[in-house]
Amino acid sequence: MTPLLGTLPPLVVVPVGKSPLEGWRFLPESTFASPFYQSQTFEGLYEWQFHTLAWAQNEWSSVTPWNAPTSFTLEPGQTRTYGVEFRIAPSIRDIETTIQNANRPVAVGLPGYILSMDQVGKLFLHNTASSIQSISVSPSGALAWSSNSDPKTSGWVGFNITPAKWGRARLSITYTDGTLQTVHYYITNGATETIADLGNFLTTSQWFNDSTDPFKRSPSVISYDREVNAVVRNDPRAWIPGLSDEAGAGSWLAATMKQYAQPNAVEVAKLEQFVNVVLHGSIQNSDGRSRFLRH
Repeated sequence: MTPLLGTLPPLVVVPVGKSPLEGWRFLPESTFASPFYQSQTFEGLYEWQFHTLAWAQNEWSSVTPWNAPTSFTLEPGQTRTYGVEFRIAPSIRDIETTIQNANRPVAVGLPGYILSMDQVGKLFLHNTASSIQSISVSPSGALAWSSNSDPKTSGWVGFNITPAKWGRARLSITYTDGTLQTVHYYITNGATETIADLGNFLTTSQWFNDSTDPFKRSPSVISYDREVNAVVRNDPRAWIPGLSDEAGAGSWLAATMKQYAQPNAVEVAKLEQFVNVVLHGSIQNSDGRSRFLRH
């Protein structure tokens, strides 16, 4: 957790004992009282969950959790401690060291945890308290890993991560002291195929063509709601269904930039309609035709 000022030391939260961050849950509260909790721009508060089996079997039964759901039953006279520990890191760069000093395993993925099928990622692991006993992946065969000699600092071990299947993948690292560490990846198609899919989706499924639209947004690429698989015509957040600001302009700008990298005649023709009819003909109230994208 980093203060917004960017100059204060960050707060690091680590589990105590057998208190894994197995999942998190949104905490719903009253939306009527100040400070307007759960309002349209408030991201909300969330619960650190040590066990998630009950939620996975009931409220979350329609989705697949990132971590395998677990539960624990206390026998008569048995005790178990759950908790989290708060530590202050000297700086952003010292977060990993702070976690190491708490004797917790650290994972650093490069370039990140979204990998395309045409790239090899790097994963660096460090555990002061224990060594690696085994590594497994779920779903089986989703990605492969092999040791490398890239680490330059003592205590770190490195792996090459090679994607094999599109979708989510969970890499589970078990240490000799019984600690389980999970690293989650999302595997996508290669860059060329992904860009082609993007252009096609934006100018078909996300293409808005309704001449009766009172706001004269048609024809255009407008925001899309993946949850209901439909374009967003109305929303109390005006910047979502409109064609400006970060959200509203994002879609048609992405469709335009795609043509710069990978032009497609059919897609360019649709974007020309958008520029001439909507952008210049409606939004900017201009009668002049655009030469946009004709190069």
